Amino acid sequence: MTSGRGAARVRAWEQFVRTGVAPRGVRQSIARSWARCRELGLDPLRPQFDTLPKRELRPRLAAYRPLIELARPLMRRLVARRLPGAASGAVALLADTEGVLLAVIAGRGAQTTLAPGWRLSEDRAGTCAVALALREGRPAVVAGAEHYHEAYHDWICWAAPVRLAERRPSAVL
Repeated sequence: MTSGRGAARVRAWEQFVRTGVAPRGVRQSIARSWARCRELGLDPLRPQFDTLPKRELRPRLAAYRPLIELARPLMRRLVARRLPGAASGAVALLADTEGVLLAVIAGRGAQTTLAPGWRLSEDRAGTCAVALALREGRPAVVAGAEHYHEAYHDWICWAAPVRLAERRPSAVL
C-alpha cells in the first residue's frame, strides 16, 4: 500500500517523465537531479545497469581495502537493525568518490543484485542517495519515486559522505 506521500511522489515523477518539469513540492535537490538525468538522456523506464570491469575493480578494491575493513563492522550493525515498516531487510553499501560500489552487505531478508563494481553515480544510476551525497557533499535521502529510475521506486535510500583526515569526501556509506 502506498502512503499519501508515496502516491504524491509517484504523481510528481510521472508528471516529470511526461513533461520534463518537476511539479511544485518536489525537493530542489531531487528536481535538479531529475533534470540532469533527463539532459544525459537516461531513460527513467529502462535503467542501464553498469559495472566496472574486473581488471579496473581489483586495484580500486586494493587501494580502498583499509577503509572497507574499517567500514564493515558499521555496515553489519546497520543491516542488523530492522526498520519499522520495512518490507524487507536493509542493504549497506560503501562507494568510492566516483560512485563505484566497494562493499555490499545485505541483512536478513534482504535480496539484492548490487555488488562491488556497480556504478551508482548519477550519470549511470540516475537520482539515488549515493549520487546525491557525492554531488552535494552532504547526507542525502531518496525515497520511493524520488529515484529517477522506476526500477528503484520500492527503495528508500540514505547516504552520507565519509570524510577521513582531509575535508573532502573519501567515500559514501
